[in-house]
Amino acid sequence: MPVVPSTIEVVVEYNGAGGATAANVLHFVQIGGSFNQSTMDDLTAEWELFARTLMSEDWIMSSVNRCIDLREDPPDEIFAQNTPTAGAVLAPTLPAQCAVVLSLSGGGGRRRSGRIYLPGIAESSITDGSRLDPTMQAACADGLDQFVLDAVTNTGWLLAVYSRVNGTSVGVSSISVDGVVDTQRRRVSRLA
Repeated sequence: MPVVPSTIEVVVEYNGAGGATAANVLHFVQIGGSFNQSTMDDLTAEWELFARTLMSEDWIMSSVNRCIDLREDPPDEIFAQNTPTAGAVLAPTLPAQCAVVLSLSGGGGRRRSGRIYLPGIAESSITDGSRLDPTMQAACADGLDQFVLDAVTNTGWLLAVYSRVNGTSVGVSSISVDGVVDTQRRRVSRLA
């Protein structure tokens, strides 16, 4: 893997009903933060606070999440630890392949934009069969904004968009949430 200046990668895994699994690959750029066990534990705990408030109680975030320091070759690796906690929405979940789409932009075109697919959407968060309830959509956007603020304040790392094309990362400058629920076919084969 090539060295990516000022960048770390965090792989967050989730477990859902019936043996379903999902993962987010998140990138962060350094704004004063360090790469050590305590900081990575804090960063993944901040992500858990964000994600679990939006997820059905049928889903939990893994207690061990892989953090990779892309600033080095070979990259250093830490396994962040936290308490696995179920989602906070007390309602049945949609099928595992359904996800909320969080769009990220670092400004400057497609190479500076990215997406995060958040699994574990509760049935109660949907209206008209495939659209996010406007309250849920706002909660996703507000929660991600708060996560970015908390991550910078508490850990010194800023959520970023990573471009494989030119091997660079740029901090996220704007966030939006798509109102239509996305279906990821590759998740279907992971269902028990």
